[in-house]
Order: sequence, then C-alpha cells, then structure tokens
Amino acid sequence: MIGKVWSAMIIISFVCSLFTNKINDLGNAIIEGTNQSLNIVLITAGAIIFWSGIMKIAQNSGFTKAISRLLFPVLKFLFPECANKEKILDSICINIVSNMLGLSNAATPSGIKAIREMKKEEISLENISTFLMMNMSCIQLAPTFLVALRKSLGSNSPYIILPKMWISSLVFLITGIFLVKISKIKVHQTIGKRC
Repeated sequence: MIGKVWSAMIIISFVCSLFTNKINDLGNAIIEGTNQSLNIVLITAGAIIFWSGIMKIAQNSGFTKAISRLLFPVLKFLFPECANKEKILDSICINIVSNMLGLSNAATPSGIKAIREMKKEEISLENISTFLMMNMSCIQLAPTFLVALRKSLGSNSPYIILPKMWISSLVFLITGIFLVKISKIKVHQTIGKRC
C-alpha cells in the first residue's frame, strides 16, 4: 500500500513540474533530498550504534541487572502473574531500560522475547496488554534518535523537547495502564452478571 502512495506522489510531482515548467526545480529537489536523507541516515545510525554498544556494555557489566532489581518491585505489582518468573521480568526490564535510553531498535528483541515467554507460561492477556502499553508509551530519558535527527537538521537546542516528551509519555503510560486495569474490572463484572 505504501509503495502505491509513494508511486502516486512521484507521478503527481513529475506531472505538476511539467505543467508548471519547474522540471529543473524538481531535479534539484531530488538531489538535495537525497543528500539530506543520506546525512540523516549516517547521523542517526551513528547515534544508534553508539547507544546500542553502551547498552551491550551495560548488559555485560551487570548494570541492567542492577536497574532490574530496582524495577522489580514495580514490575511485580504491575505483572502479578510474572512475580516468580525471573526470565520474563528480565526481558521486560531490558526492554524498559532500552526504551528509556531511546533505543527502540534494541528494545524490540527483548520485547518479543518477553511476549513469547508470557505466551509460553500462559500469562493472562491483562499482563500482556500492560506490557504492550508500557512499551508503546516508551518513556525516553534520552531519545537519542530524535535528538540526533533534530541536531542534523540544524536545531540549536535539540534537547528542548525533552520535558514535553517526558510529560506526554508519562500521561500516556498512566492512562494506558489505567484503561487496561479498568477493562479487566468491566470484564469481571460482565462475567459475574452472566453467572
């Protein structure tokens, strides 16, 4: 579908540039856009590679385990069925820490592993939904990709968006977890009425 959208945009741009006699401007825009996109890819790839390496060092040095111990009480509260399942909680912790560092690409494998383990252990849909909500809210203390992107596009203060991102992510997280918990209560009330 997205391929069709891009194809249509390219064809429309070409036709419009022909009718408005701006074919040279279109050619220049293509070359400039290609150069800009290559620069953005290189800058963001550098940031992602750097922070992915830092994350790997943190895992190997035991830093993520230390953070996991700090997060365990909260996670045991949020995921009561996983309280004694350290493998699942470890994957969830790595996912959360990766997201907090702005490494969504590093968070994905641990998130998939956590979901697989939850399914294997037959953990309830409520716990899986809570984890997905936490993963989607993605509270990033250091959004490396976004900061690198803003810097590459010439922003003088690429970090200025951080407080707004933290507040909106926190509001989304609290709202999401609240809705998951409310939906469980409504399901139980519905089942209770039917019985």
